[in-house]
Amino acid sequence: MKLRTLFTAMLASTSVAAATTDSVRMGPQYADQVFYTLGSGEVHRSPVASWHLAFSIPGYDAAVLTNGAIGIELRHVAGSTMDDWASLDTTGMTAWPVLHNDASHWMRGAFNRIKTDDDDFDFGWGRYSMITHTVTGSTLFVLTMPDRSVKKVRIDGLADRTWQFTMANPDGSQEQSMRIDRREFAGKLFAYVDLASMAVIDREPGASWDLTFTRYTQPVPTGPATSLDYPVMGILSHPDVRTAAVVGRPASAVMAPTDTAAYSAAANAIGADWKRFDAGRWSLNDSTAWFIRARSGTIFRFVPLAFSGGSTGTTTFRVEAIPTHVDEGRPSSAIALTPSMVTAGDAPLLVTDGAHSPSIRVVDARGVTVLALPGTPGFTATPIPTHSLPAGRYTVLVTEATSFTSLPLVVVR
Repeated sequence: MKLRTLFTAMLASTSVAAATTDSVRMGPQYADQVFYTLGSGEVHRSPVASWHLAFSIPGYDAAVLTNGAIGIELRHVAGSTMDDWASLDTTGMTAWPVLHNDASHWMRGAFNRIKTDDDDFDFGWGRYSMITHTVTGSTLFVLTMPDRSVKKVRIDGLADRTWQFTMANPDGSQEQSMRIDRREFAGKLFAYVDLASMAVIDREPGASWDLTFTRYTQPVPTGPATSLDYPVMGILSHPDVRTAAVVGRPASAVMAPTDTAAYSAAANAIGADWKRFDAGRWSLNDSTAWFIRARSGTIFRFVPLAFSGGSTGTTTFRVEAIPTHVDEGRPSSAIALTPSMVTAGDAPLLVTDGAHSPSIRVVDARGVTVLALPGTPGFTATPIPTHSLPAGRYTVLVTEATSFTSLPLVVVR
């Protein structure tokens, strides 16, 4: 009994020292988008309503986003070509489908949603040429602004790392074009445009960020088989971040999940569904927390604790860095066992991140193998069952290719 009490005290002390309670305040009605770095805190904020369109910066992607959170509505003029610009007819446009960004993928903007999925040269608004190595606009769009005025829009192209687009009234008046040089936004995901002033805005932080607290549009269920695209407040992750939801147990006990977590690259892996509005107040889903591999490579546990709603737009959460073990023979992967001390019957989570399937063994103090488990390559999590293990000290041995890692485990009853 004394041994268990000592172990419990040690565990509690370690948990308190490692975990941090933090909060992000977006302001009334979620006015600001906040960028957050795990382990450091807020690094930047920018008004949600400061932009209308956003143009992707890195790599091969040619994504164009709309700011659906402020009421922008994008519609594709079906069957149109760039030659139809002068004669475009918006009659009946309110019956055309509204296109929104894909909340799960940063590079599937509203202007990209009409692309053919199995055609790598199709970007929706335009097509890539293997000859010129440029993307040239191929179709037209109609944009309804937040004040309900209507504009016709074409993305002219992306060539020599420069975007160009054109906007005008449906009758062709007040036509304006803009060029955006990607090189001026190196290290950012997007360059943002305020169409009211036709100004390019640098909204993202220069520092590294992992999560952003913001408003975006996603389908919200309205019935058993129906949904409506609606602005929500949620948490989106950077494309380089991987996230795993651990469900089925209270957040206070999430240190010992019962199921293998599926690590996701989806931008909205955390998203908006960790909270709900019922009977005039906000409440949290107490059965969900997340393990997050930050851009730094550190693995964090993230648990929402409170949400204020639109009065102050405040999200309070607990964030905790999980100690990892890195071998010299494993320069690009890390291994973590969390927690390293459990009550018999709980299942600590072994987080591995390697190119090969690891072999996992649990050995007792005599060196006898008491558990053997298969592993999975990539950023994955494997629960270690302890219900059959007597109280005592154990070692978790992880073998992957030519590397070998040992991690201590204590089981108490």
